[in-house]
Amino acid sequence: MKCCKYLSAARTYLDPSRIDRNAIAAQAAAIKSYAGELAARADDLLSGSMEKARGFSRLDFAVFKVCLLSLGIWLGAQFSRFFKRFRVFFLLSFVASCIYLIWRLFLRDADD
Repeated sequence: MKCCKYLSAARTYLDPSRIDRNAIAAQAAAIKSYAGELAARADDLLSGSMEKARGFSRLDFAVFKVCLLSLGIWLGAQFSRFFKRFRVFFLLSFVASCIYLIWRLFLRDADD
């Protein structure tokens, strides 16, 4: 039977005596520390963005809504022949509003 032949090959490939459990534990600990560091960085980025977003004006929220709306319409237009000629417009409006939001959140000084 072919099935048993593959199972015996898997058993020899995964021989428990050849597994280095200390190396696996060391790699798991390193990955866990990297994940903790990444989570801390993401938390700092999110809290900083939320702090900056508290100072958004109505114009900033309008640009944010245009950004999300244009991305959604652009993605939907990928599957529609009717909106085929408007795809570039929606993509450019998404990119422009995204650039403005990145500037507003990360590059603009707080004293402006």
